[in-house]
Amino acid sequence: MKTGRLGNASPAKISVLLPADEAVRFEAYCEKRGHKKSTLIARLVREHLDREQFAMQAELFCGEGAKGKGP
Repeated sequence: MKTGRLGNASPAKISVLLPADEAVRFEAYCEKRGHKKSTLIARLVREHLDREQFAMQAELFCGEGAKGKGP
């Protein structure tokens, strides 16, 4: 995943492994409710992080003029 400043990251691909019975259940849920699996997973992750009040702290020093070693 390419990350620039916080919030400007390009989408990352994440694979999720589920036991077969849970995968069938999830697929049936998505089909019945009209959800696209990837969109629902992204929403569930986002909602969970929000509920846990987990936020990334923006880098204090970024850009060309910042001193110190960068990536």
